[in-house]
Amino acid sequence: MLTTTFGALADPTRLAIVSRLSRGDATMGELAEPHRITLPAMTKHVGVLVDAGLVTRRKVGRTVVCTIRPEAFTEVEQWLGDLTAYWHSTVDRLEELLRGGGDGTRRPDRQGAAGNNREGVRRLDPGGVAHAVVLPQP
Repeated sequence: MLTTTFGALADPTRLAIVSRLSRGDATMGELAEPHRITLPAMTKHVGVLVDAGLVTRRKVGRTVVCTIRPEAFTEVEQWLGDLTAYWHSTVDRLEELLRGGGDGTRRPDRQGAAGNNREGVRRLDPGGVAHAVVLPQP
């Protein structure tokens, strides 16, 4: 379902439609106006969102009203949460490694890795500060 959702949201107009509907229901005319597209073109865009299960539409007299389906975004929210947790833990592990913990290595002294039987890689950050990463030898 994620590929269907992201496929539907890949078009900038459809993404804008979903953003607009997140603030409340809107008619087809209200959705079309900011994009300066015809009602038939808007109908096609909304149709893609309906087919993806992200939006519903209903007739009220002669007007078509569109509504977002918040529950359709639960899977996206879960996926983004998992991805965010992964990257946070990866950054946390990297910070721990750079502080000299976690894998039994110690932080190199100012002279670098020479003499401690480990390969050292030195890098200068944009501020000119040297950083060394110690990699254990196999």
